[in-house]
Amino acid sequence: MLDVAVQVGFFDLLEDTGFTTEGIDISSEMLNLARTHNPNTKFYQHDICEWLIPNTN
Repeated sequence: MLDVAVQVGFFDLLEDTGFTTEGIDISSEMLNLARTHNPNTKFYQHDICEWLIPNTN
């Protein structure tokens, strides 16, 4: 599950139901806050309109 414009507190709910979560936001402040509350989630700092999804194969 990819959360665009990360929100704090949303990831735990998804992870508890079996989802693997990742987040993207352009704001370093929001990413720092999200990382503090969700240390097991991978985050990307990019503009979603220009971001190329990483190849995970």
